Amino acid sequence: MAVEPTNNHRAVAIPTAPAGWEEIKPGTWYRGLDAMERLLYFYEHIDPNLAQWNVAIGIKLPAGVQYSVEEVKTAWMSLRMENPVIACTIEDHGRGIQYQVPTENELVEWAEETVHIDTSGRTAREMTTYGKLPKSSTLHFFPHLRELSIHARHELLDGVGLLLCGNKFLKQLRVGSTSKHTIGEEIALLPSPTVDILGGNESLSPQMIEKAKRIAENYCDPNAIGLKTRSGGIQNVVPTLPEGLVEHQFTESDSAAILKACRANKITLTTAIWAAQAKTALKHGGGTSGNLATFVPVNLRSQVQTSATSTEINNTINLAFSHLPVDENSDFIEWAKGAQNDLSFWRNGKESMGVFRSVCEALEEKVNKDSKTGVTYPARFFLTNVGISDNYIADPVEDVWLNIMVATPSSGGLIVLTTKGRIRMTACYNRAFFDEGQIESYMEMVVSYLEKGLGLKFSDGDSLRPSIESKESISTSQRQQATTQAFPAPQQ
Repeated sequence: MAVEPTNNHRAVAIPTAPAGWEEIKPGTWYRGLDAMERLLYFYEHIDPNLAQWNVAIGIKLPAGVQYSVEEVKTAWMSLRMENPVIACTIEDHGRGIQYQVPTENELVEWAEETVHIDTSGRTAREMTTYGKLPKSSTLHFFPHLRELSIHARHELLDGVGLLLCGNKFLKQLRVGSTSKHTIGEEIALLPSPTVDILGGNESLSPQMIEKAKRIAENYCDPNAIGLKTRSGGIQNVVPTLPEGLVEHQFTESDSAAILKACRANKITLTTAIWAAQAKTALKHGGGTSGNLATFVPVNLRSQVQTSATSTEINNTINLAFSHLPVDENSDFIEWAKGAQNDLSFWRNGKESMGVFRSVCEALEEKVNKDSKTGVTYPARFFLTNVGISDNYIADPVEDVWLNIMVATPSSGGLIVLTTKGRIRMTACYNRAFFDEGQIESYMEMVVSYLEKGLGLKFSDGDSLRPSIESKESISTSQRQQATTQAFPAPQQ
């Protein structure tokens, strides 16, 4: 990678930064967090003892493709110059995001600090649920396995953003040192606040304000359907890293059959799995009816106005909050269609973004209040269907994994990603709060209800639960905040 200027002084000629950013001192750029980013920060720091809500991808390079450590570090520096979000930091106790234009020496030092060469025996797949919350982002390279893993703070990147980031990194690896960048010009590519861009800060009518309050109240329903958690409370020692991962990957033929059945029934893969989740949560928790309080992330990139200097590698989602009734006799397809209608509101531009902003604010107030009175929320898995990895990663790869590190006491994420024509569901959770086998049982139920609901007969897919033992733990006495405040935080 060629970097200009070649002296050790900061660039003088700096282009225009995106709306909202200002230079607060030479070379230091800052903007306030939008409602989504603030909510993610809030969730991320509910329990100061646990690293949580760190999104990560793993990539396995094709056979015969190998890169040196220096090539990897050079590509990582080039990626920062084209996507400075990976070096942004969260400042002012979650009120703002900041970027420091580096000198040449500082750029090299940053790469040395954030690129980790892993020869521990772990794989990139395992690393996606293992690792401390990064200051911004980190790259883990497994030279002996031809694998790499990228971790990023959720306030900076969502799941799709991280996949696109991985694609850009692979391109930089392939291009090599021919890339040329001028330090300082990258500030034109700093991430813009999605909620603000889509009109989320505009005034709401009194009716919409009340709607937002009801959504927040329903989402925090302590009597909503919850999963069965560890019997007799949590284990005596809780790992500081969540480490829970259970995966099911459908065969290529079963994946094709699932998509065909969804199209025939006029539902989406997301709502089909959501319906299976709803049935599973009801049975797993031992109930016969109730309300499912959850959210589904909605990718808003198609709604954001793009320009020559805009970037898709950022956090460009909102959360479709829902509180839907579930009965053991509910019709699978009809329930999925109802969920589809529930999702439609959250794609309606300015009005939905305004309500979303108001919900975010109401949630912070509600959760803070409940935590002081000992109110706990039910255990649940939040569904994120990212789509097809080939739509984001153009370079040839052998496999791709997308996970989220989840450490909140009784909640997790169910990540759906289709790679090489195979649908993969990954449950990410904190194993300290579930008995052995409880999440394996949960995953089996989701697969079974999906099979029955779509009228299919599945062959055996692939299941995985890596065995990762943490070297760090904290005592039960440190768990008071976590066990009394089991509010989950968003994914991807």
